[in-house]
Amino acid sequence: MNLEFVESTTIADSWFQCVYRILDVGKKYVIDRGSYKGQQRLEFDYITVHIKHPGARPLLPEIPIALGIPNPVDNDYLDQYLPYLMTGELKKGESYTYGQRLTRFPIELSVFPDSYDETMKTIIIDEIDQLKKERIIFFDEEFNKWCLNQIELLIWMYKNKGFGNNQMVLQVANSSDMLLKDPPCLRQIGTKIRNNKLNFIVDFRSWDLWCLSEDSEILTNNGWKNIDNISRIDKAAVYKSSFKAIEFQSITGINKSYYDGLMAEINTKRIDQLLTPNHRILHEYISHSGNKRRIFNWRYTLADNLLPKDGSYIPLAGVYSGGHLSLGADFVWLLGMIISDGSFRGGCDTINIYQSSVNIEYVNKIRNSLHNLNINFNEHVQTRKYSNSNLPSIAEKDGWYDSYCFTILAVDGRKFKQYIPNKKPSNELFNLVLEERKYFLNGLICGDGSFKYGRNETLSYVFYQKDVEVLRWLQTFSFLLGYRTLIDYKKQCLYISLKDKSMLQREHFDGAHLPFKSYKGYVWCVSTPQSNIVMRRNNKISITGNSGFPANLGGIQLLKEYTAGEIGVEDGEMVASSKGMHLYDYTFELAKLRTYKK
Repeated sequence: MNLEFVESTTIADSWFQCVYRILDVGKKYVIDRGSYKGQQRLEFDYITVHIKHPGARPLLPEIPIALGIPNPVDNDYLDQYLPYLMTGELKKGESYTYGQRLTRFPIELSVFPDSYDETMKTIIIDEIDQLKKERIIFFDEEFNKWCLNQIELLIWMYKNKGFGNNQMVLQVANSSDMLLKDPPCLRQIGTKIRNNKLNFIVDFRSWDLWCLSEDSEILTNNGWKNIDNISRIDKAAVYKSSFKAIEFQSITGINKSYYDGLMAEINTKRIDQLLTPNHRILHEYISHSGNKRRIFNWRYTLADNLLPKDGSYIPLAGVYSGGHLSLGADFVWLLGMIISDGSFRGGCDTINIYQSSVNIEYVNKIRNSLHNLNINFNEHVQTRKYSNSNLPSIAEKDGWYDSYCFTILAVDGRKFKQYIPNKKPSNELFNLVLEERKYFLNGLICGDGSFKYGRNETLSYVFYQKDVEVLRWLQTFSFLLGYRTLIDYKKQCLYISLKDKSMLQREHFDGAHLPFKSYKGYVWCVSTPQSNIVMRRNNKISITGNSGFPANLGGIQLLKEYTAGEIGVEDGEMVASSKGMHLYDYTFELAKLRTYKK
């Protein structure tokens, strides 16, 4: 075995040195068992990393923008990782979390009986009753067992028993972990206080140093972009889950690499995602207890680790409020009507809008809107009769109705045509202020759609259009209003729901995990400050995360800072070791690019 040692200043420095070193001395092998069976790794035999100043900010590595590749971990990932490390929440289907092992670990009742025999007195510490009073040992109703908070016990021991001992080790590993398909990578965190500073000694059994399928697209301020035409000058649409809002943010990196392996697949009526196993999925877990349903906060979970449980919500829409263009409610409503029930007169800028007395409220609204805008128009009425028996429910008994034609003269017609050339909406309409975008959608639906109420009086729309390009445009437009959508190509329509997410249910899983399929081809993703992106695959729009070592140590460093503060000592150094630090094959080229190696 080759034993490697890295001396570094910061977490970011240690990550760079490990990536650089593994490309020189790492050994390649094919995984025979585990989550990534069949894939190839580049791995150290054993490595120890000494970090002298692990608390130096930023905690996560930042790759130079000029390289055009994403950071190994997104900026807000520690916010998602820290609760996993320091809280005991355990959801249905999870066999463990690091936080559960550290703060809520079940212990046998025999460890502290009410009265010890002589043998037990020589084994168990004397302060059990005190630890119960301080809730360091506590009875957990869900587990129906006594549990131990190791983090608080470590703090209590150092504060009350002094710094001179080697017993204070936070244990994550359990002897039964070998029976698990995915045992914990983090095994233990040893601690030592020297010179009034708390130091951590961390042990990992396996440790990853470092996306979307090739046919996926990403929404930007310049429209939908694919692997071939995405650019750093684009701004990617991102989802701010706290506000259910969409923003366009700068792209901090573009990751493109060849991949030969298994891909996780999410394929439902409204969602289509094909992801590398380490891609982070944004979702809300759902939990049921009797008749009560609880929806947990938005979180990121690796595609390989997503569990069916009682379901998950995947975000499918968000509200974009950044529009600056204001044309007036009447004007944009008429734009929608012109696309749906209008025509352009050949050779000039004159526009006709048609409507029947069956929808007399729309007739009146067209007339009133034109008057409000001081538009020059002529109004023609012709009485007609329906030629078949499928009469509208409110038509005259004998089938006669009035057909209205509003003719907007050329001088005003060109004002409308600049926003809907060829009677198709232009991308400039994405810049409308929020309320006017809603009026525009209403005009489209009034002209060639329908309003429907579903269960619980939930409103939805249907828009009919033979032009597929217009349907896809309106799908994106509706997404930015916070409405989920579904295109039906057979019926030539777009279904628009005022809901903004869709449930991923057990039927969409293959047992305990997402279904996987073999894949050979390029994968890609972009990095954004928000750490998620808006994607489209097979004309289904959804929101997903974007794509180890730095996250683990960053979270553990925050734990160390908390513990040191509670003990009353300074934050110290960190030593981390692993018998399985590695790179996956699809990150080899990224690693070479980052380290400037050929």
